[in-house]
Amino acid sequence: MPSPTEVQRLSERIPPACAAVMFQAWTDLLFLHWTWDPETVQRTLPPGLTVDTFDGRAWIGLVPFFMRAVRPRYLPAVPGLSNFMELNVRTYVHDDAGRPGVWFYSL
Repeated sequence: MPSPTEVQRLSERIPPACAAVMFQAWTDLLFLHWTWDPETVQRTLPPGLTVDTFDGRAWIGLVPFFMRAVRPRYLPAVPGLSNFMELNVRTYVHDDAGRPGVWFYSL
């Protein structure tokens, strides 16, 4: 499956027209990435997703950060529950229509 075009990649930056369901702030992010063999990463993905590559390499990311003031719309943040650390392990993918995305191995 060919990689997404530049237009497809940039079109995913347009925010949805519907109202937000939740609110949150991400702070103190650290993006760590390693190149990986695309065939190895592809074997870990569900059907319908294709590993996205850059210069012929797949990328695996490890992203630790803080979630702050996580809350549903129209409700206040809850002390002790709305602030916590998060760790994402991810790779970059696209679907059969060429839409790019992120596949999270963990959230």
